[in-house]
Amino acid sequence: MLGLVPWHFKPVKFCYIGRTIMKTLIVCASKYGSTLEIGRWLTERLGGDCLVDKAESMPDPANADIVILGSGIYNHHVLPSVQEYVNRFKDALKGKKTVVFGVAMDTT
Repeated sequence: MLGLVPWHFKPVKFCYIGRTIMKTLIVCASKYGSTLEIGRWLTERLGGDCLVDKAESMPDPANADIVILGSGIYNHHVLPSVQEYVNRFKDALKGKKTVVFGVAMDTT
């Protein structure tokens, strides 16, 4: 269990974007927890019933209207689980509205 977010139950939930109800899936890979914390922050800001799911659990994006992908950045690369997720679901992600965010402390 990831803190108070029940990510393992139903990762695709409804979010209200303007006046339209959109199903939003937030998928995060986090080595130390910072990226996951930002994913949780996004669920609070988006409202509705958005939930965070871990990239390692490979949640199917088929029922989502919007997919938000987040990863920690290490040596200028996303974490392997996010890359594996994108490779596995690349066809399903092509028709989706997609947002990507990265979290890095030092890029030197």
